[in-house]
Amino acid sequence: CEDVFAAGEEIPELLEQLRTSTERVSRLRFAPRVLSSFDREVKRFLDRTRTGIRRLDRAKFTTTGFQARFTEAEQQLKDCRASATAALAAIDPELFEDTMRSCFEILSEGREIEELTGALANARAFLTGRMTATLQKATRIIRDLERQKKDASEVKQFADALRSQRDDALAGIRAGQLQR
Repeated sequence: CEDVFAAGEEIPELLEQLRTSTERVSRLRFAPRVLSSFDREVKRFLDRTRTGIRRLDRAKFTTTGFQARFTEAEQQLKDCRASATAALAAIDPELFEDTMRSCFEILSEGREIEELTGALANARAFLTGRMTATLQKATRIIRDLERQKKDASEVKQFADALRSQRDDALAGIRAGQLQR
């Protein structure tokens, strides 16, 4: 009779433990989706950033700073992913949520590298594309003026100044001196 009475006293405590455990597990039911979404975002970030750095390398930019920041971000993301998996295995929803929040913050900071490489590539494309087109037009105008035996000195000065500015800007961008 005492055993039945003792077991009856333990039932509310066991039910409370069961309710708490069920609640913890139910909070983690979307964790696999969150992890797969995070993995997709990380893969997209890594691919785009690697591509951007390769493009800058081909254009003879100084990319050592970007490469170092990228490698650091990549390692932090791997460590964060491992921590999130460990929190999931430990069935700790608070730790999992905090870890995933910090993982997405690291990813957000890493996207800055992606944006900067894109900005540098776009600035280079603008300078080489638009300014080259303008210089070609200026060359045509100079040629036409010379054929007509008119003074083309002002247009030549403009073209020389534009070439000089383009070359200085490209050198600055390649050295990583992009101004906002």
